[in-house]
Amino acid sequence: IDVRRPGQILILVFLENGFPKDHSRAIYSSKVIPEKSEMIIPVKVPCNMGFSIKVLHDEDMNEMVTKNWTGYFPKEGLGFSAGVTILGGVPTFQKTKIWRVENEIIEILMRYPGWLGI
Repeated sequence: IDVRRPGQILILVFLENGFPKDHSRAIYSSKVIPEKSEMIIPVKVPCNMGFSIKVLHDEDMNEMVTKNWTGYFPKEGLGFSAGVTILGGVPTFQKTKIWRVENEIIEILMRYPGWLGI
């Protein structure tokens, strides 16, 4: 997490419906202030089904992904489960889907705009 940037970290857990754009369809969401470059944030996830996680560094705190001048690429940091990036386009649920493992820490790498950042 780039703690030099303002705003909040928005964590969203999705089933297939609504992923990744319709935040209102997330089955769980949480907001935290970015305090450290690496943070462990408890998240509620389903037990017996695949799910996807999207993490947004919401710098302008509008709870949406703000785009850059192209209208396509994000202006804010993003991370997805299964290590998926947006370099190949908007990620699909199938590519980002993971399954719950008891007490597992799911690592999500945040990628920020810039030269090959996202």
